[in-house]
Amino acid sequence: MLNASIRILNSHKFYGHGRIDKQVSGSPCLHTHTGGRRLRPSNSAHERPVMRAVSSTRRPPKRRVSVQALSTAQELLQDQLRKAQSSTQVLELVADQRPLLDSTLASTAVQKLAYLPRAYPDTSALEVTLAELAHAARCNMTELRNPIDMLAGFAELNFKCKAIGQLLETFVVHYDMSQHQAANENTDVPVVKRQWDTVCWGWADNSDVACNNLVTVAWAFGRLLQHCDDDMLRFMDNIAAELSKKLHNNLLKDAFTPDDLADTVDAFANVHDTYRESSQLLGNTSSVPTRYDRNVGALLDTIAVDVRHQLSNKHSMRAPFVPSNLVKLLGGYARMGHISSTCSSMLDAAAGFVVRRMAAGHLNAVTKLSDLSQLLQAYATLGHQTVVMPELLTAASNQLRKQLASESERQTEIELSKQADSEVGFAPMFPQWGASVEPLHLVSTLRAYRNLGFHPSQGLLTASEPFLCCLSEPLPLEPALDLVSLFRAFTWQPGELVLQQTALSLMNAIALADPKQLVGITAGLTELRHLGYNIADEQLQQIYTRKLQLEAAR
Repeated sequence: MLNASIRILNSHKFYGHGRIDKQVSGSPCLHTHTGGRRLRPSNSAHERPVMRAVSSTRRPPKRRVSVQALSTAQELLQDQLRKAQSSTQVLELVADQRPLLDSTLASTAVQKLAYLPRAYPDTSALEVTLAELAHAARCNMTELRNPIDMLAGFAELNFKCKAIGQLLETFVVHYDMSQHQAANENTDVPVVKRQWDTVCWGWADNSDVACNNLVTVAWAFGRLLQHCDDDMLRFMDNIAAELSKKLHNNLLKDAFTPDDLADTVDAFANVHDTYRESSQLLGNTSSVPTRYDRNVGALLDTIAVDVRHQLSNKHSMRAPFVPSNLVKLLGGYARMGHISSTCSSMLDAAAGFVVRRMAAGHLNAVTKLSDLSQLLQAYATLGHQTVVMPELLTAASNQLRKQLASESERQTEIELSKQADSEVGFAPMFPQWGASVEPLHLVSTLRAYRNLGFHPSQGLLTASEPFLCCLSEPLPLEPALDLVSLFRAFTWQPGELVLQQTALSLMNAIALADPKQLVGITAGLTELRHLGYNIADEQLQQIYTRKLQLEAAR
């Protein structure tokens, strides 16, 4: 039936229209369209009709498409999209029926792609489809009943392109129009437009749905934004003002879950980073913001107060914070560099919360190396050094030491079992263990200890060495130089294998090093030599050759 509707849609009907002209004698004659010509009836029955060509200046007849056929085809396509069971089916439907796409169908397709299992055989086809869907959704966005769901679908897919950037700009334009109409109390706004504004921005709407929509808008912009100008920054500042109003409302405070609070802070941090990068690309270094707008700062303080109350209240009935939420929240504050008295109180409460969960062996305690690394790095970036920090760093050191020792023991057992099986000619069926201990996270954690002025225990340093001497690939230059500086800062005498791997990481970066990096590599190798590493003549020759290349390129 859908194909029949498409055929009806693609066929164009021509409707002939009679026109009465006056002859010289004044008698009327009727002209009709026949194959691009006009017939003029004769006055005599014996006279043959005279054929006269249509004037080239005459407009061609209008082509009328059946609106009912178009609506039926779109309804059928909408039903098929909703019943699709895989992302491949959605992509095929969109590709086959591309002429039918409008904003509503584009929204449905995006939501299905976002929440169906993701198995895309051709990523390039997906990117083209998403760009077309973004363009179709932008053309008449006010027809959507809930554009927030569509925006959330694009954000869930986390795909960035020019068409999606234009879609976000259209959101900002509609927001500005709503602001203007609300300020002037314009009563001539269409009902559909009023409903669209209410759904998106929730003017005077004190409901949980309005709170969730505002959080979703902020989260989506944070994930999808590629370029941020002053208009976009002003839009986000207005969203922050609306969120602050609802967070100050005691009746709505419970509507914000820990996920919402963490996503909101992370979104504004992403927008802040994007704005700074956009300003630097344009060469406007003087306009790079050293701080955010006033409403964003007020929102961060409001969230900090709410988070402190949740973490300090042991009998709170609200959803608890999990490690991922806490890490994302504190990381957002660190990226924005937000420092205030309320933020400091929240950081103290978060530190106590983490320590209590570690001591109790809580299921949602911060135990993963990646989470601990990001958590401590956030405290180091903010320069938070209060009385709670020694307790947090000690608890983190003990947790890391246990995790590293357990992982090292497990890897040893796996290797011994592999050797035993190979001796009897049996192929081992061991699972491929993931890299639960990433050397980069380990270096970042130790760097956070140094930046906070705290010396990790000798047990932690010793437990770290097996994961620094067996690298699957060399460390990047910056972490390798950081590791060398940690040897000196902690008066750490690592083993020979650790020194060799660190030197290998430094030498691996020589080929592409600039003059400043070459100086750092030379200083790092000199420090390793003081720790007992013997620099080979070949390595010295590589450094000298690169130095000559840089001098010749000046």
